Amino acid sequence: MFIYNKKYQIDWDNPFIGTERFSPVINLNDLPHKADPFHIPIEEWDDSLLKNCTVDVKWWNEQRRRCWYGYTVPNARKDNTDISITGRHYFYLNFWWIYGLDNLSKVKKLIHPRFTDLDYETFWKWQTAFLMMKDDLNYKARQKGFTEKIAGGILGYNMVFFPDSVNVIVSGSQDDSDQAFNNVKRGLDKLINTQFYKNKSKGGNRKDFLMTYPFGSKLYSLTSKNNPQVVSRLSPTVVVYEELGKWEKGMPLAVRGFVQPSIENEGQKTGWQFYIGTSGGEDNGGTYDLEKLYHNPVKYNLLSFEDNNEEEDLCDKNRLVGGFINRNKYCIVDRYGNSLRQESIDYHKSEEKRCKTESDLFLYRINNPRYASDGFQSPSGGFFNKKVIATASNHLHNIKLNKKLQITRKGHFVWNNKDKWEEGAHFVDGENENNEYTCEIIETPNEIDDSEKYYASIDSYDRDEANTSSSRGSMTIFKKLDFNNSFSDTWICRLFYRPSMNHGGAERFYEETAKIAIAYKCYNRTLIEYSNLRIFDFYTRKNLDGLLQERPDFVLSNIINNTSVNNKYGIDPSTKPFWLSDLNDYLYGEDGSCKNVTKIFDQEMLLRIIKFKYNPSKNKYNDDVIITMALNIIQRKQIIEEILHKNQVNDEKFTNFGISSIYSGFNPKNLF
Repeated sequence: MFIYNKKYQIDWDNPFIGTERFSPVINLNDLPHKADPFHIPIEEWDDSLLKNCTVDVKWWNEQRRRCWYGYTVPNARKDNTDISITGRHYFYLNFWWIYGLDNLSKVKKLIHPRFTDLDYETFWKWQTAFLMMKDDLNYKARQKGFTEKIAGGILGYNMVFFPDSVNVIVSGSQDDSDQAFNNVKRGLDKLINTQFYKNKSKGGNRKDFLMTYPFGSKLYSLTSKNNPQVVSRLSPTVVVYEELGKWEKGMPLAVRGFVQPSIENEGQKTGWQFYIGTSGGEDNGGTYDLEKLYHNPVKYNLLSFEDNNEEEDLCDKNRLVGGFINRNKYCIVDRYGNSLRQESIDYHKSEEKRCKTESDLFLYRINNPRYASDGFQSPSGGFFNKKVIATASNHLHNIKLNKKLQITRKGHFVWNNKDKWEEGAHFVDGENENNEYTCEIIETPNEIDDSEKYYASIDSYDRDEANTSSSRGSMTIFKKLDFNNSFSDTWICRLFYRPSMNHGGAERFYEETAKIAIAYKCYNRTLIEYSNLRIFDFYTRKNLDGLLQERPDFVLSNIINNTSVNNKYGIDPSTKPFWLSDLNDYLYGEDGSCKNVTKIFDQEMLLRIIKFKYNPSKNKYNDDVIITMALNIIQRKQIIEEILHKNQVNDEKFTNFGISSIYSGFNPKNLF
């Protein structure tokens, strides 16, 4: 674990003073002899002017030494502490150019960076990563200037001071990579009047590749789109993952997997990876990977920190996390570059008050996280009620932060007797014989309880291989309402599986669904979408028809015409919008409390609720897990409809849980 030395951190109570002294070349007239080429204005540069110049070798040697070993300023904090900055930071402050706000003109233009406490903290963190042979995560709120920092302090610095270094920028889109690439190229070009300037080689000055000559340092701009192996052909000195939150889900970690072998040689680390991730936004597939990195720094060889990034009662000092920059750092700053905590807090509060809707406020907090968990929440996927989305996001992150709420178990089901399926199956924690988890459960089947406690639904597939699709088979088990059990009227098991042909293909998936349906005694209560029909043939061949639920015509009779549907079992996929609407109603609740959302403890289910989008005209964003969850709610609704009809109960008085104690002769415990 990296013990973050206090002297390298932002100290709200001991701010920096006189920070202009960290940029002596820019602010203190610490300049070379007047005959040095440094005094030629960059915009007037012409090689012919060099004949009248003399290089101040002594001065440049001192600058090179500072860029290598750092620079110390005495009495640079309020308590008169001497402060040292790294060589990379010195180079960045004194010789690099960025696009930023000019304090005099109050407009954005090319300027030299000024000292800030966030930069001080960041450059020391990067220095530590190099020394400790660690990679680094920079998970942050928006508008922290990291694209410029990484361009000058990591990539540009390497291009200038490390011969033959291989520096790679990779992102989810070429535009994001090119922006960072162009920032580096611009900064290198602006060094033309310094002794740090490097000539470009012929053929090594393209829009996505730069090579210095004869120094030999290289810079690449790459995109991972449809190609997780894009970096693996290289032997990088540094890989910068830009705009991590905007990548396709799973791709950053996939790219990392292919990069790992190329940054090690004979057990020695030869390259470093820096992950730059802005939280939130609509296009946030890569936030999944960002969160994985943040919560698993040791696994991914990242600098690790004690978790101080949540509300006090949610912090766990035994939990290690990656680097996080909250919204109050470098928000409102003083003239010395110190972040002003209370002023920053007040600023964000005022911005939150300007949000016109709950959705606007939710999105603002995602993009400007005060706590690390804020940024990992997701804006509405576009289908479910916004309050459902917000509740699911909050509940998901509470589960991730609180081990007591992590009550699900991962494993697989096994036949009690593989030759006699009627003898049932049981759950086993851990991986199966193919090193796979197939199920996540909360409750194992209760052998001594009644046989009408659980309801199964399946979204199946026909093709054994999915070459162009990530779709998998899904099955969920819903537990009926039980007044003697606080955990009921919700989901207790999920199968999400697509075995390879070597592991049995589609037939293996069908068998896994049969194991679960039999284990939970879902006789006549296994509802399957009637679209991929091969599973029905399987159930018939295996004499498992008794598990299948007949199509619930009466539930849908008010909204569709079923007379043309000939199938006995399953449910017509054309009615899908109505299942999803019913699922939304169940999650939202009649009172709008969304309490049914907080009864879900399967993190993947919550994530699917948050992300789900549905476009029926293009059949796009179809989600296997959401479909089976919706089918379970159709089953639930069917039971309620049957009881209402049987007991002739007034539908307007029927509550969200289908319970009422006022109906004479009606026992709520027999509701489901």
